[in-house]
Amino acid sequence: MDRAIPSRIARERLRSSLRSMLIAFVGLLMPFCITSCSTLPPTPPPPPESRWVPKGESWAPRQQGVNGVIIFVHGLFGDADGTWRLDSKHPSWPELVARDSDFASDDVYSVGYATSFDRPTFNIEETAQHVLRQLYDSNLFKYDRIYFISHSMGGLIVKRLLNILNDRSGTSDLRRVRAVLLISTPSQGAPVAEIARWLSMDPKLKDLTSADFNTYLQGLDNDWTRMLRGRNRSHEDYPQVYCAYETLPTHHVRIVSRVYASTSCDEEMYPMLFDHLQIVKPLDVNKDPYFWAKNRVREADELLKGR
Repeated sequence: MDRAIPSRIARERLRSSLRSMLIAFVGLLMPFCITSCSTLPPTPPPPPESRWVPKGESWAPRQQGVNGVIIFVHGLFGDADGTWRLDSKHPSWPELVARDSDFASDDVYSVGYATSFDRPTFNIEETAQHVLRQLYDSNLFKYDRIYFISHSMGGLIVKRLLNILNDRSGTSDLRRVRAVLLISTPSQGAPVAEIARWLSMDPKLKDLTSADFNTYLQGLDNDWTRMLRGRNRSHEDYPQVYCAYETLPTHHVRIVSRVYASTSCDEEMYPMLFDHLQIVKPLDVNKDPYFWAKNRVREADELLKGR
């Protein structure tokens, strides 16, 4: 009887963990179900749209004196606006950047791509190829300075498209990327994806399962490390990579804890006192996450000034 006690405790812990992950996933889907699950038949979602963030009434991309662009890339079930905004009463993170005089020489662009709970879309590889083509077609690689701010799975997309640039014969476009900010990016997968992939039709969830059994994430991270090693061997400064992760649970579960956010970065991973959703919805430009991100952009720029 005594030998059975540890196994019963282990089973109870496993059940509790699975229940918590299911609760977290359902909580994350609530906003989508309110708008889509209650309507039969479901109405088609609006097409995902990337968009420029205007900096004034007479604004246009690449005006005189503007030679940089800050690109925001959202995660799974996110979009180009809502991911970065707390509510309708507050400006989004891209809008805060557009209003910041310290970024007067930078345009702001927010990427949108297809992601849906109840409809098939692209997997992560297809999404990365789609986004990269979109960035080229929008002339974003004509800027001298490029900065990526990515959330969750958006960081995996950014990692993949930079790996693609690194594999091409010329890396001049890769060197235009000054900084990559990976915020709560599940480079080693996310436990909640193990359950979510059975409940959602989005194939990206299969690519988000634990890296222990996920050859896509293993290959992606290996190529990422190889890209940064190549940068160092070539005595290049860019791109610089900065990583942050959440420390608070989302609906009782930490979606991307430190261990799952681990990847090759140029500084120690930075903990933030937010959950998975709030970590990219800044309310104050003088506090995290905005303050941390702004200083990392400055830090990357200082490398060139110091040469």
